[in-house]
Amino acid sequence: MLDKARELSANGKAVIAVQSSDDRGQIGIIMPGAAVPSGKWGLNVPIAVAARVDRPEASFYGKGINWLFSDPAQVTIYVRL
Repeated sequence: MLDKARELSANGKAVIAVQSSDDRGQIGIIMPGAAVPSGKWGLNVPIAVAARVDRPEASFYGKGINWLFSDPAQVTIYVRL
């Protein structure tokens, strides 16, 4: 799933990753570029940009998507084809 998201982003598609929960939702935009290793997730992840409403100081650009989401099983990827 993450490799496909990175591939679609590299091909100019809009790709977002979403994690919703009862108390807040988070969203990240998958960026084109090489995957980066994530020790936390134990796999290579796409880079992303994210603006955090709950903690603006934790917003980021160009880091692995694992910086935003703690559990890959709770992340849903959407793409506009």
